[in-house]
Formats: sequence, C-alpha cells, structure tokens
Amino acid sequence: MILGIIGLGISIYLFQDYFLKNDGYLCEATSFFSCDLARNSEYANILNVPLGAWGGLWFVIMMSFVYLSFKDRKWNLLVLIWNILGVLFVAYYIRAEFLIGALCPYCTITHIIVLICFVLGIILHRKKP
Repeated sequence: MILGIIGLGISIYLFQDYFLKNDGYLCEATSFFSCDLARNSEYANILNVPLGAWGGLWFVIMMSFVYLSFKDRKWNLLVLIWNILGVLFVAYYIRAEFLIGALCPYCTITHIIVLICFVLGIILHRKKP
C-alpha cells in the first residue's frame, strides 16, 4: 500500500506536468535523463490520455486489489495478474524511453515500484491461507 501511495503521488505529478509543461522543472539532469523529452514524445500518451493518468489509475486499482486481498485471499490471484499487466506496460514504457533516447527519472521510479509490487504480488499469491 505504501508503494502504491508513492507511485500514485508520482503519477499525479507526471499527469499535471504533462499539461503544465514545466520544462526543466525538477527533472532535467542531462540530455539523457530528461522528463521533457519523454513528455514531449509521441509515446507520452495512449489514446490521448497522458501516461501519468494511466499510471495513477493502475496504482489506485492495485491498492484496491491489495486491500481486498487482506480481507479475502481469493483476491491474491487478481493482485498478481494486475501486477503482470503493470510489468508489461513498464516494458513498453522502457522501450519507448530508449526509442526517444531519454530516460524520465520519475517514470523510472514508478517502473521500479511496479517491479517491486510484482515481486510482492508473487509472494502474496504463494502465501498459504
């Protein structure tokens, strides 16, 4: 849940940054570590929805499934499946970052969080009732 809250916070930041276009704001370390290049690329949205919105939605749903799994272990499989979908999207986003030649540091943090959630989802799924 803590990772979900952190990921949601970063996703909200990236969502608002997409519209405000705060060039260089908190994110420009080098020409390779650049939120600006990632945000302004053709990969910055899916179906005209910014990736930050998709990430925020993913984290909200993931936290909901985790909450439900604490009440009833039958949700553990859904937590795992949701995390597998998250890892697939992370793979897509990482590929997109390398295609544009820029790595978004905030995006990378959310990628790491999703990967950790995936590992925790496996552990949760394997837990015996």
